Parts: sequence; C-alpha cells; structure tokens
Amino acid sequence: GQIAQSTWSPVQSGERRRFTSALTGTFVPRGIPWLTVGGNREVQGPWPAEGLTLDRVLRPFEGILNDGTTNINTNRENGFVSVFFRAAFAPDGVEVYGEMSREDFANDVRWLVQKPDDLTALVLGFARSWRPDASRLAVLRVELVNGDLSHHERGQRGLSEPIPPYIHLNGTPQGLTSRGQILGSPVAYSGSGLTAEFTLYTPRGRHTVGLDRVLELDWSRAVGTTATPQVKHALKFERLTFRGASDLTITIAPTYTLNARLESGRDVLGLHAQLRWRGW
Repeated sequence: GQIAQSTWSPVQSGERRRFTSALTGTFVPRGIPWLTVGGNREVQGPWPAEGLTLDRVLRPFEGILNDGTTNINTNRENGFVSVFFRAAFAPDGVEVYGEMSREDFANDVRWLVQKPDDLTALVLGFARSWRPDASRLAVLRVELVNGDLSHHERGQRGLSEPIPPYIHLNGTPQGLTSRGQILGSPVAYSGSGLTAEFTLYTPRGRHTVGLDRVLELDWSRAVGTTATPQVKHALKFERLTFRGASDLTITIAPTYTLNARLESGRDVLGLHAQLRWRGW
C-alpha cells in the first residue's frame, strides 16, 4: 500500500509518500480457544521510482538484517516486527493482552541474539466487564505502554546512545500517516504511559472516569540533551447521553504537568473541557 504525509504537516518538500508491505498472522492453539497468539512483519521504504514490483511486495518475507556493508538500512527502508497475544475468557468477561515490537533491522545475527530487545516497545493490557444489573454493563480497563526499555544502544552500528521508536536510524521520515492518522503511538515515541478507566454503559448512554499518566522524552538524558522529562497526569470525567437520533458528550479533564515544556521545575495546572453534539 501507499502511506502519505498528512495534509497538516508543515513540511512541503522532500519525500511525502512511502511504500509499505506487511504480513500478519494469528494462531489459536487447539484446546485453548481463549488464547490467540500472532506476529507482524512490516517493511516501509521510499515509493519506488520504477513502480511496484513483486520484489517490493514480498519484502516482509525477506531477512531482518541490514545490508551488511553499512550502518544504514537497505535502500533507506524501515523494518518492524512484533509478537502479540490475547487471552479472552468470555464467560468471566476478562481480557488480557500484550505486544512486544522491535524496530528497525539488526546489524547481524550475533547482535540480534545478544540484544533482542534493542529498540523495542511493550504494551500490556487488562480489561474486565460485568453486569451490575440486566440493563447496565460495567467495564474496567488498564493499559501500559513502554517505549523506553533497556537495550537501545547501537554501538556496533555507529550509535552508542538510545533513541525512541519510529526514528529508524535515519530520522523520522515524512509519509508515515494513513489519511492523516499517525501510524504509531505518540506515547511510545515519547517514553511511556499508563491509563486506567472505568466505564458504565446504560440504555441512555455511558459514564466514564479515567486516569492517564504520560512520561515524555524520558530518553533525553542519555542522548546528551539538557531537556528534562515531562510527566503529565490527567483525570478524565466524561458523560455521553443519547437524545433521540443525536447524542451529547461532555468531557472535563483537569491536568497537572511536571516539568512542563521539558523545563525543570516548571509545573503547570490545566483543564481540558469539551462539549460535543452529534446528529439532528
């Protein structure tokens, strides 16, 4: 497929579209119907000047090492691989899931075996649903995202300091969106995040209470910058009400940010308030 630069990007020149090819597979073990495991392999690169070829389409089936001669990936490509699982216990309303991803190509087999968590990100989640009564459904969910794991050094490839996901050694290229939607996690790119949320669904709508914590630029100290990590806490209250063929959503979310704008000691209180009406 083709992925393109968002219309809202300030960059108006250079590479604005890229080619991507991906392969995803899932497996449900016999006798364990509640468990799903799988993997994903994706390769992104410049849009081929000669047009699409079968070789480009089949790139996910090829190796996960770089070209073996330089520290830069083959043909300015970006590699991505992940493994994931989901355990859903339907009678009990419990769901547990997780995914571990590895960015970019490995330098060689030894490097891959020695540091398999090089430039990795982790997602762990839990959800529980139950019925307080016949007309209401309650859902509790918790999710953790960590893009700041241990082995990010690239000493054998010319880099000796950690870098966040989506950098791909050559910088974050243009064209990594699909119709303006970012192909990635802003939280993983920044550092790490945690969200916990309780939602009560009723025939008239839903009520939600949530707590978010996002740590941004946690890798800054290791790359020699003077920026201080910013930590943002938010408490969200949201109510959705159905009114005939329309619905009304009210959101109030006070925030408290430590080291705002990456400035040490700059703590800021904030408030996000939203009123949305949809329908006629």
